[in-house]
Amino acid sequence: MTPKPWDPDGTLGAEAARTRIAAAFPALRGRDVRYFDEGFDYLLFEVDRTWLFRFPKLEACAQRLDREVELLRRLDGRLPVAVPRYEMRAAGFAGYRRLEGEPLRLSAARPAFAPGFAAFASALHTLPVEEFEAISLPGQDDEVGLEASRAALATRLDEIHSRLAAEVGAKCRDVLAVEPPAAAGAIRLVHGDLGPEHLLTDSEGALVAVIDWGDALLSDPALDLAVGYFAGGERLFDEVLLHYTGGIDTGLPARARLVALYMAVGCITFGTRLGRPTAVRTGLAALEQIGSGGGP
Repeated sequence: MTPKPWDPDGTLGAEAARTRIAAAFPALRGRDVRYFDEGFDYLLFEVDRTWLFRFPKLEACAQRLDREVELLRRLDGRLPVAVPRYEMRAAGFAGYRRLEGEPLRLSAARPAFAPGFAAFASALHTLPVEEFEAISLPGQDDEVGLEASRAALATRLDEIHSRLAAEVGAKCRDVLAVEPPAAAGAIRLVHGDLGPEHLLTDSEGALVAVIDWGDALLSDPALDLAVGYFAGGERLFDEVLLHYTGGIDTGLPARARLVALYMAVGCITFGTRLGRPTAVRTGLAALEQIGSGGGP
């Protein structure tokens, strides 16, 4: 029986990844293959420090990868920053040339970041939505809104609550106790997962590339703009909005702030689950920077 091209337990090792890559792409046989990173949905392996291959952990993620490849093909050359170009595609996984830049750090969210990020978000959010409907991206009618995010985070928090300090758990529960407001603006094409690790910057802190488009959807632009709050608090968020030309409704700042708080809780649950204390510290720092008490 031919094995499934995904690994349901997320236990794929470098040797198994090397075998799959070599079988699909003979030109890469004998190359250096190393574990690079992972999230809830994908494992990443680096080949010769040049290629990054994404391996879905679940069958549903493999289907999402197909959608991501097509989306990025349609976005190629239409944004003011680089995005992955999947040049190597096989059943269940895909690879692209590694992009230049370092993940955005909260302490490095300097003035150079806001104009470039705003230009990127403006370009993305003003693309005609109808051009992407054929890809069957999730949208407002699916379980992808703020309430769905809140429910998913609550489940993850329950799963790891015994491993959290009581004070940290209480801060996370305070965030999730807030009822999310309904989206009021126009539906846009959004990245949907703009954590700092997906925003690559140069030595000056300017945005140069955006990666990991697996959660792209047709939804509220606040989902993307929230990274301003997350990375630099209200001051950086206001600076982003100053340069943003994608359209701002009156409720957008409040929604973006709540999304940023959700991002912080997500970092804490993710870091705790995978044993990554840096992610936990990032989430806690963001909660402190945004202000975790009260409503959005």
